[in-house]
Amino acid sequence: HQGVGRALAAKLATKLDPKAARPRRRVVADVRERNLPAQLFFKSQGYLATKMIANYYDETDEDAIRFERRYIHAKSTPSMFAEFAPGRGAQ
Repeated sequence: HQGVGRALAAKLATKLDPKAARPRRRVVADVRERNLPAQLFFKSQGYLATKMIANYYDETDEDAIRFERRYIHAKSTPSMFAEFAPGRGAQ
């Protein structure tokens, strides 16, 4: 509760920026099924639960939940002035 997890999550989120030195398409975290505080934390940071992984941990038969945060391309919307762009439009 000193902000270390939040700072780490924020740092990882910068890796999703397409202008980063080595951009990533997604960041993944596997969390114990019974670790509700961690699940709520990742959800609050924009991660989505995407998968259950059976018997993930060697020391127990506990499952894990995979959380992912992905880079989403914003679709470019054509400008209302596109028809007036150089090289286009009436001559």
